[in-house]
Amino acid sequence: MLVEPAGQLAPPVVAVMVVHEPDRVVSAPTGWFDEVLAGLARQDYANLRILVLLVGDADELPARIAAAVPKAFVRAVDVGDSFGRTANQVLRLVEGDNGFFCFLHDDVALEPDAIRVLVEEMYRSNAGLVGPKLVDWDDPTVLRHVGYGVDRFGEVDPLVEPGETDQEQHDAVRDVFALSSACLLVRADLFRSIGGFDEDISFHGEDVDLCWRAHHHGARVLVAPSAKGRHLGRLAGLVVLLLAAPALAPVASTGQPSSTGQPSSAGQAPSANPWLGRRVLSIAHAGGENEAPHETLFAYKRAHALGTDVL
Repeated sequence: MLVEPAGQLAPPVVAVMVVHEPDRVVSAPTGWFDEVLAGLARQDYANLRILVLLVGDADELPARIAAAVPKAFVRAVDVGDSFGRTANQVLRLVEGDNGFFCFLHDDVALEPDAIRVLVEEMYRSNAGLVGPKLVDWDDPTVLRHVGYGVDRFGEVDPLVEPGETDQEQHDAVRDVFALSSACLLVRADLFRSIGGFDEDISFHGEDVDLCWRAHHHGARVLVAPSAKGRHLGRLAGLVVLLLAAPALAPVASTGQPSSTGQPSSAGQAPSANPWLGRRVLSIAHAGGENEAPHETLFAYKRAHALGTDVL
């Protein structure tokens, strides 16, 4: 359990990174996770604690993280794949409501001053949540996130166009409706008072919901573009790997699949559920065209190559 030591002048920040089997990403650049860890280790904020929550098969990750970020607290958690449910473990592991939590995906490499700039803007603007400018991993001149708008029907509206070049047109501090959970700084007392992330949201949308409830509590939600990070966007890479699994594994309980992808006649009778005999690819992008559309196409092509029956 993390306890804030006395005598620190800078308010405490606990950076909470949720890590989910980074070695399973099949279409990412070599060494990307090491760059993420290096970004954490280089943060220049004076009173920073780092909590890494491991989901899934940890393998050698604890030793790898300890080597890159020696002062990090590493915990394996078994609460399912929900980002919100995992991130909420900070409420149990960290005492008190002084300071801030900085939530991070495991595919964001921060600039060395990012957390310090976020904290400074939090105080300057009396905000409840602050997020950075996120740019593309491979091409930092391309914008990925500078906050979201939401229309009256609850439809999320990204504030940047797909492939939009960063020409400092979004570099003013401004109020936004929501921030990406890829990186956001939130007051610890506010996070506790609104109950953290909604644990019933299992895959995308927990960030919009959190910011929505923060607005209802009268908190400001800001983007501070002077804080910056590179965002890989792992979704499509994980989809490709997941779709490969059923194509290579036995279908249902009937033995090996035939060349058509249907269960063979040997062994037990086929299941009454016809979908268990098919390899189905399902892709969902919460960010629409902003969420790696080129990798979505790659996933479809890969699915076809593996003999997927239904697309």
